[in-house]
Amino acid sequence: MIVTAGLGISSRASHLDVLDMLAELARAAGVLTFVGVGTLESKSAVPALVRGVESFAPIRIEGFAPAELTVIPVEAPSRRLEATVGTGSVAEAAAICAAQRLTRAARRAEDGPVPRPAPVRGGPVPGAAAAIDMLVPKLVGRFVTGAVARATWADCPQGGQAIGAAGMARY
Repeated sequence: MIVTAGLGISSRASHLDVLDMLAELARAAGVLTFVGVGTLESKSAVPALVRGVESFAPIRIEGFAPAELTVIPVEAPSRRLEATVGTGSVAEAAAICAAQRLTRAARRAEDGPVPRPAPVRGGPVPGAAAAIDMLVPKLVGRFVTGAVARATWADCPQGGQAIGAAGMARY
């Protein structure tokens, strides 16, 4: 399983605002940390974000262009946000995009030229599709919004189908 956070960050946010949001998201998701954090590409190097993420854990920050985030369907896109940054959702869409990107990276690692041991339960199964769902919908904090997505794999032989549980979709 891959669990990622997505963050939308205001220019007024401090690293403590980011740290508080990550801690709240982890509590809500029932995890200790995340594999990655997604955000707008233009915000991925903002000092408050970088310092807040580093204070939480050594997590990779994944930046996404507004065009990448816009194609992710969300429940309530913001017209104001779309007019400002070019996408109606940052936190939820970035969490899903980060899960997608890190899922592809996990697959490439599994398919590498070096023989690998059998996959661990809950990890990428050769030939099985990943199902990505929103684990924690958007939370609003002080100058930061956040959401959590997770990717899971069907625990089945090569050619298996994605997990078909309610609320999960292939992205």
